[in-house]
Amino acid sequence: MRGPRASNSCQALASHPPSNRSNQSETCDTHFDFICCGCHSEEQAIKNIWCEGGACTDVWLSVKVVVILLVPLLTQRIEALITPEPVSGEEETMSVDAEPRKPRILLAASGSVAAIKFANLCHCFTEWAEVRAVATNASLHFIDKTSIPKDVVLYTDEDEWSSWKKLGDTVLHIELRRWADIMVIAPLSANTLGKIAGGLCDNLLTSIVRAWDYSKPFFVAPAMNTFMWNNPFTERHLISIDELGISLIPPVTKRLACGDYGNGAMAEPSTIYSTVRLFYESKSQQGNGDI
Repeated sequence: MRGPRASNSCQALASHPPSNRSNQSETCDTHFDFICCGCHSEEQAIKNIWCEGGACTDVWLSVKVVVILLVPLLTQRIEALITPEPVSGEEETMSVDAEPRKPRILLAASGSVAAIKFANLCHCFTEWAEVRAVATNASLHFIDKTSIPKDVVLYTDEDEWSSWKKLGDTVLHIELRRWADIMVIAPLSANTLGKIAGGLCDNLLTSIVRAWDYSKPFFVAPAMNTFMWNNPFTERHLISIDELGISLIPPVTKRLACGDYGNGAMAEPSTIYSTVRLFYESKSQQGNGDI
């Protein structure tokens, strides 16, 4: 037997208590609209309804209350679990704006007339990389320091000694070796070539070379007279540095500073720059950004 449908008010239904409630066996399936009957909540409506002639037990009412109250809550919880959290504006900006740092190039010059092009070489690299420079005392005879880019620090043998005062101070040639991703000696004189091949380290430049990590790229661009370039010692020295993993940017044939015409002139700064950059970028692509 079904109880009557709530129509005007919950109180009206509540005025008709069920008869023989304990003897009823058929469950009452009462339908109601708690908004129409003036109640403020479903729970209040359930508490106020009496199913006329039905058997709406307290347990049945409790089940309805639990279902009515928990379903919206469970729905919200499920939506929260499956909905991804929004990325904050700051995190989104960081992911978009983050860029890999520029490569760090250590440029060095030794005592050759071609060192007059060293400032030009520095300018070529500063457009693409962070640059620090090293010059031997002999190379300073040809380098115009005022032409070096303002953001490039030029280190000399004097800096190697003046930067160290006591135990625990940093050692310049070690710090430069750690800082650099790539080293380039241009020009490389016959004298410095011989020192590197023999492992000598009597100045800042050759000390860096002696401490260098040869898993990192290292380029040299020799510059010397044709007779010196063709000397048997040069061939031996080139073989030695090749075994170390040093890459050669070969000299070119042209009119030399002494007036002779022949092979031994340093490659142009633009050629040195493009060679190093192409090598770096190709290795970076192969190694996902790592040299």
